[in-house]
Amino acid sequence: MDTNKITKHDFKASEISEISNEIKTSINNKGILYDVSVSIDNRIYVDFEAQNDIRKPDSFKRRMVHYSSALYSRLFDRGSTYDEDHKSIVIFLVNDKNENGRDYEIIQFQNQYNDLYDMQYIYKINIPKFINNFKPKTEDDKLLLEGLKLLISEECEEFTKSNNQDIRRVAEQIMSLNNDEKARLAMEMQAIRELHDRLEREAEIKEAKEKARTEGLAEGKAEGLAEGLAQGKVEGLTQGKAEALDNNIKTMHKNGADIEMIAKLLNMDINKVKEILNK
Repeated sequence: MDTNKITKHDFKASEISEISNEIKTSINNKGILYDVSVSIDNRIYVDFEAQNDIRKPDSFKRRMVHYSSALYSRLFDRGSTYDEDHKSIVIFLVNDKNENGRDYEIIQFQNQYNDLYDMQYIYKINIPKFINNFKPKTEDDKLLLEGLKLLISEECEEFTKSNNQDIRRVAEQIMSLNNDEKARLAMEMQAIRELHDRLEREAEIKEAKEKARTEGLAEGKAEGLAEGLAQGKVEGLTQGKAEALDNNIKTMHKNGADIEMIAKLLNMDINKVKEILNK
């Protein structure tokens, strides 16, 4: 299979004036960021778009036309005429083993007499099927085949041993990007795990403090009441004075015992307890 029969174009590297993956354009505020755009002598734009699958064929067809039209429009500056031989070429590289379509398609505008308009080209190449049907004849064909295999391969290590230095370089770059991505994901997962552990620890500490505070209040009241009773009994018996009793009642109340409980424990009139506390 002759690749020039597919693309119908034969460009030389020396004709390329720009390669970019940051070119943006829009039609009616609908923005497009092209995957890889190549400018040839500032008169032809070639755009390469990677597509993993085609779940909605009709929607994908409209997308192809939209991308091609937007790319063609970029060739005309304000005030320019339509005399120049501008062309736009959009190549969709599809990695879809399940698609039932052809290995490649060429879409062009034509009239009712089948006259083709040589200004906009859309290519859709299903890489897995293209690879299966492609019979390389030249060294360039072999290089193209190896490059397409690298493009859809999940493991790039074998391509680092390629005889072609460009294939080796691209494979090494992809592996480096993949490793960087894996490292980034690993760091993010580690950060998430550490955050989760820290939140769990903080929740456990908060729960323990709350439990300790609750238990501490209860224990403090009990200890205060017992201490007040013991102190009251001891001082009341040993001193035998009214002021000792008054002090004991105030101590018990200060430690959390309410008036009713003090009166009941000391077998006193509740009004007498109130009187002592109001002194």
